[in-house]
Amino acid sequence: MDHRRSPRLRMQCLAFATGLLVAAATGSPGIGEPHSSPERPYAMGGYSARPAQAEFGPRMPSEEEPPGLSVGADQVAALIALEETSLLNGYTDVYAGSQFDQTSRSLFIYYDDRSASDRLAEFLNAASIARAMATGYDLVLERVPANQDALHGLALAISTNDQGSWSSTLGVGEISAVHCDPRTGTLTVDAVVGPSSQTSEFTIDGIRVVINPVAEEGPAIENQSRDDDSQPWSGGASLRWHSGLSSSAYCTAGFAWRRWSTGEYYSSTAEHCWGDGERPNWYNWGTFLGSIYLYSKQVDTMMLRTNPASQVAPNVFVGGNNTTTVRWVTGASPGPSISQVVALSGGNGGLTVTEVVGTGSYSDGVGPMVTTAMSTCVDGDSGSPILTTSGTNATAHGQHKGRWTTGFFAGHCLFLPVVNISAALNVSILTL
Repeated sequence: MDHRRSPRLRMQCLAFATGLLVAAATGSPGIGEPHSSPERPYAMGGYSARPAQAEFGPRMPSEEEPPGLSVGADQVAALIALEETSLLNGYTDVYAGSQFDQTSRSLFIYYDDRSASDRLAEFLNAASIARAMATGYDLVLERVPANQDALHGLALAISTNDQGSWSSTLGVGEISAVHCDPRTGTLTVDAVVGPSSQTSEFTIDGIRVVINPVAEEGPAIENQSRDDDSQPWSGGASLRWHSGLSSSAYCTAGFAWRRWSTGEYYSSTAEHCWGDGERPNWYNWGTFLGSIYLYSKQVDTMMLRTNPASQVAPNVFVGGNNTTTVRWVTGASPGPSISQVVALSGGNGGLTVTEVVGTGSYSDGVGPMVTTAMSTCVDGDSGSPILTTSGTNATAHGQHKGRWTTGFFAGHCLFLPVVNISAALNVSILTL
């Protein structure tokens, strides 16, 4: 299953991130109403194929460990090995990209041998260390025939196609996408071609450019919003308990999760959204998203099983209540700390940045809960991702619960940490 579905694709030049998962827990003051729409009463109820010992959250002895490492786990292990030897960040003047081949179980490292000789020598030495660390996969070094900065720069320029200048140069109609191949140094341009088009291949600034004809004009990417999402479902999508068409969220989808014992992927939201059992099924703009499958009242979280199963993506909507912007989840926080900056991305309230002002609160058997300085969370945000972002990536911190109505933190919004959700339901955050 390709979780980088076309509606969310960036220009397809090679880039990647790793999910970093660790474990820890925290621990304690009465929450008022759960944060749900006024119409609702109170509530109920994995891309990270990391090695078992690296699972996020404490391990439960009764849980059966998945056998061996999957290809995805090998890839993550390979990328971690690269990070540890500084290939990714230490040699940006030499390092030109990477790609994991699932068939051969090989991690290809591309490098530009036109770099300064001393830097190239250092890089190759670091790469030999990474190769020695490789377990369960082969690390293969390959020289690239084109400067990667130039390759990506030309791809960006062609994809922008300012005032149709590149359409004219290439003799094509509308340009819908540009794809980089670091192995060959080739750009493939998806474009509408007419009967008079004569040339299907060009050399521009020493870079091979190949035209790939597409059938008709129109956007190459179908942007989708949190109000109208589709499989595989993203975190932060608006949820309704019925199939009526409405952009108003009753609750909000949380992060995607993977169950330890079966490897199945789930969507999630706040457990209190389930009410007294009258709302088992959840929809996004009239389309069925999933049904309650696992739940925990203590961490106010329920897992939603999709149909077909595991139709969720390791990404979340980040932005306003009708945003089309998603960020890839690449890691999870081991626990909150006072003054830590986080953000709520809610189905109704949109994106709000705040900071942690209290940890370890409990009420009515729910907790530990984390309190923020924010007071602007609104009805329908229950279950929303609490996160931080870096570029196109996001780190998971928690899932929104509601707002204190009385006591020391009256008026402040609060959430459940992902580390406690993980421990309670024997699941791990799904990461890229």
